[in-house]
Parts: sequence; structure tokens; C-alpha cells
Amino acid sequence: MTYIKKNKDLYVILSLFLLAELLINPIGEFPLNDDWAYAKIIKIIMLKGVVEPSEWSEAFFLTQMFWGLAFCKIFGFSFTVLRFSEIIVAFIGVIVFNRILNRITQSSTLVFLGTLLLVFNPVFLQQSNTFQTDIPFMVLSLICFYCLFRYVQDQVWRYYLIGLTFAVFAILIRQTGIAIAFAYGICFLLFSSKHVIHYFTAFITIFLLILIIPIYQYVSNVFGGLPASDGILASLFFKSIVFPTFKDIIRIGYYIINTALSFGIFVFPLTLVYVVELRKHCTSLIKNLQFPAILMTVSFLIIIIKIYLSGKYLPFSGNIIYDMGLGPIVMTGIDQNIVPAVPKLGMGIWLIISFIGALGFIAMVYLVFSSVKILKYENDIENQMIKFTGIYAFIFSILYLFPFLIVNANIRYTNVILPYIILLLVGIIEFFSKKNIKLRKVHYRNIYLLFTPLILFGILATHDYLSFQRARWNALNYLTQKEKIPAEKIDGGFEFNEWHFSHIYDVWEMTTDIDKKGRFWPVVDDEYIVTVTQINGYDVLKKYKYTRWLMYGKYPIFIQKRKEALKIIEKLDNRNNVEDHI
Repeated sequence: MTYIKKNKDLYVILSLFLLAELLINPIGEFPLNDDWAYAKIIKIIMLKGVVEPSEWSEAFFLTQMFWGLAFCKIFGFSFTVLRFSEIIVAFIGVIVFNRILNRITQSSTLVFLGTLLLVFNPVFLQQSNTFQTDIPFMVLSLICFYCLFRYVQDQVWRYYLIGLTFAVFAILIRQTGIAIAFAYGICFLLFSSKHVIHYFTAFITIFLLILIIPIYQYVSNVFGGLPASDGILASLFFKSIVFPTFKDIIRIGYYIINTALSFGIFVFPLTLVYVVELRKHCTSLIKNLQFPAILMTVSFLIIIIKIYLSGKYLPFSGNIIYDMGLGPIVMTGIDQNIVPAVPKLGMGIWLIISFIGALGFIAMVYLVFSSVKILKYENDIENQMIKFTGIYAFIFSILYLFPFLIVNANIRYTNVILPYIILLLVGIIEFFSKKNIKLRKVHYRNIYLLFTPLILFGILATHDYLSFQRARWNALNYLTQKEKIPAEKIDGGFEFNEWHFSHIYDVWEMTTDIDKKGRFWPVVDDEYIVTVTQINGYDVLKKYKYTRWLMYGKYPIFIQKRKEALKIIEKLDNRNNVEDHI
């Protein structure tokens, strides 16, 4: 009973998470985004007993493969089973994250708030309802952090070794897990006594964890049987570093700006409220408002220039968040996520949101520098774990983000460091709380008020994404199951066609047909097209509707069939091509 009472806040958050899942409804036999590539590996193992690597995936995926395979061995293969296996991982991650927060701060209210910031982050919530590698990697990295935290705090070696084991598991999901190796080894050294054995342990930790990557690739190339990466992004990374072009520099700048804005948006309810309170008590940290005013003006100009040069007004990189929803929606006849019938907020509103993100990020940086300015003069044991949290979070975040900022800073990749940003901020607030600069009830009320739109967006947009996919696959199942149309005659969009034909098509090129814009996936014969817009030369055969809660309404998905006249022309063209060849 005492245990339940002690963890009541955690149970409340887990209950809210479960309630959100009930509203979202993750059930459905369809892949989401590119988790078809990972699901396909598992299905082939179930059918043939062999591992066939995907040409699409860049991640190692090995640890997650065994996790998903275990669930499918018990319950049978299905996308729903794989999705629930990831939701379970997310629940474990929430528990671990909550445990870490409890060790950083004595404030149960701050622990509750910090956990809530992670659980109802829109990207975390959506990715928890897929079978992609982002959430499992994030959770394993948090377990590593927790174990090293406990080692530094309690000096018990078993925590260090357990954390090291989970670091191996993390790297075997994503190669970028080597960021854990450096954070783990460096922080171990910094927070251990300066003996030769500790220097050796730190070195051997980093060396062995990094060594996993070449060993894995060697085994995969020589013996096979592993879901290996083809290293395309790695080669692009080194090329951009060694021989950067002007285009590379512009792309990297765009990613850096958007990454800063996105994290600013995700934590602004906490950072803005606390900075205002901090300045009341520590006016010496910022003696006048001239510098912040200049900084905000420059930030606004940077946002304007970014929008002008890129032509994109959203403060997020990648295709996960769009105006207004979570995606991606990748179908023939549209640019990604541009669904014709769905209303948008527009550039003006998103410009305001971007500026709020800039303020949130500036406030976060201000909190970090303010705490460092004071903490560097304090060596008491009471603040040791706050220093440890800050240093680990900084090292891991920078090293993890760096390759993505060079190549592809999709928000679902970069969002892995969100829990570390929250831990850093909670540690800073705990440090200042000891100096009697505390968040009071009115502050928490304001934070929850500011965070409410993000909570609602995450739940509603994730529901809409699943609702859309469910209706889309109902339309596709109508063709394949009821009408007995072979998949070879259908263009059902990215996930459908990749699921069926990725094994015979490993080169992705954007179509030049303006009527079928957006298509880059394998299509054998597009006699039938399922999409959200009407295609020239096609008749609407049937219409399905899906319900959106965000921008409420029922929106159409069309089953379309190529017109007979066009079929005759295409047959004649094919015959003429054969005759010309002869």
C-alpha cells in the first residue's frame, strides 16, 4: 500500500497514457510510414526462417527485431501486435524516465510535469504507435543513463555493467548509439576517483562500444543473416563533412534552425515561465533587457530568412508534423502531407508558433548558462548529480544530433534527445530551488495551461493519422480482397506498394508525370489508384471517408480506375514499342 501511495503520480500518468491510447485506437492491419521495412523483416523470418535485410532501412534494428519476433511468436504476425510491442516499450520508457526524475528532484510536482512533457509530446506519442526504431532506442538510452546515474550515486558496479549491456542493445538498434559510448565513458571518468583503473575502464568502455559497429557490419557482409545497413547515409555524412557544397551548408543551417525551434516549442511552457520567475530573483544574470531584445529580433529575422530561402514555413524538419496534423501522408497526386480538403493554419499562425519556439529555445539556453555560471563555483556533493545529468545530457545530445544535422534532421530522429533536455531543465530548476527560487502553484497552473495545446495536438493528430490509414487500407482491402484485384495493378501509395514490391525495386526516383506527382515508390501497373485527390484520366470507382478530430470533419479517400480509352492507348503504345524493338 505504501508503494502504491508513493508512486501514485506515476500511476496517474500511465493511466492518462492508456486513456490517450484508447482515444487514438492503435489497432489496424497496416504499416505506418517506413515501419513496413522492419515489419517485413519479421514476417519473412516467420515464413522462411531467414533474415532478409531491407534496402530501405539504415538502422541495424537487431535488438528490436528479436523484441518484435518474440511477440509475433506468441501472438502471430500482425501490424497490430508489432505496434502494441512498441507501446509496451514506451510504457517502460515512461517508468524509467519517471524514476530518473525522482532521483534528480525532490519535487513530486516537478517529476509529474517532466514526465507529462515527455508522454504527451506529439512526436513521442505518434512514434509510440508505430514499429519504428525511435522509441526503443530512446528507451534503451534512458536505461543506460539511469544505470550510470545509479553507479555514480551509489558506487555499485552492477549498475555500471547493466548499463553497459543496454548500451550494446541500443547500438544494435541504431548506429548513432555510439553517442552513448562517449557519454557513458566520459561521465564515468569525470565522476569517478582518478585512479588508473578508472581511466582504463573509461577507455575500454568507449572502445568496445564503438567496435560493435565494424564487427556487426563485417559479420553481416561475410556471413549474412543480419538486418544490416547499406551505409548510404553514412557516406553522405562523410561527403558533406569532407567536401561540403554551398547546398550542404544551406541544408545544415536549415536543420539547425528547425531543430532549435522544435525543441523550443516542446519545452517553452516550462522554460518561459521559469525564466520570468528566475529573473525576478537574479537580476544580476541579465542586467538589462537590451540584449534579450536584440536576440529576439535576430531570431525573428532568421525565421523569416529561413522561410524565404526554403519555401517551408513549418518549424519542424522532416515529414512527421504538418499543417495541421501528424504524418506522413505519402500518396500519388499530392506533395507529402498536402491533403487538398484539409484546412490549414497557414503561414501567419506558424510564424507566431515559430517565434514562440525561438523564445522557448532562448529561454532554455539562458537557464543553462545561468546555472553553469553559478554551479562552476560550487563543488558540494549535493549538486553532483545535477552536474552529472547536465554533462551527460550535453555530451549525448550533441554527439547524437550531429550526424542528423548534417544529413537529415527529421524531427522523429532528433526527438530522441527530448527526455535529456527535460532532465537537464528539471536539474537546473532543482538547483535553483535549493536557492529558494521555486515554482509555485500559480507557475504550474500557467505551465499546464501553455502545454494543453501540445497535449491536444498530440492526441488528436495521432488519432487522425491512424483514422486516415485505417480508411485507406479499408479501400485497398476492398480492391484486393473483395474485388480480387492483384496488388500489381494497384498504386496504393508509399506503404502499400513498398510492402508488396520493395523486394524487386530498390531504386527510388520521383516521377516526372505531373498528374501523379509525389510518387517515388514501385508501381507495376497503376490501373487502380487509391489516393486523396482525383487523378486526370481516372474515374472514381468508390469513395471512403475517414474522421478527423483536428479540423473536425469527414474527409474522402478515392478508389480510382483508369479510363478505358487510356488503357487502349497504352496497349497500342506498348505494341508499337515492341514492333519498333523488332
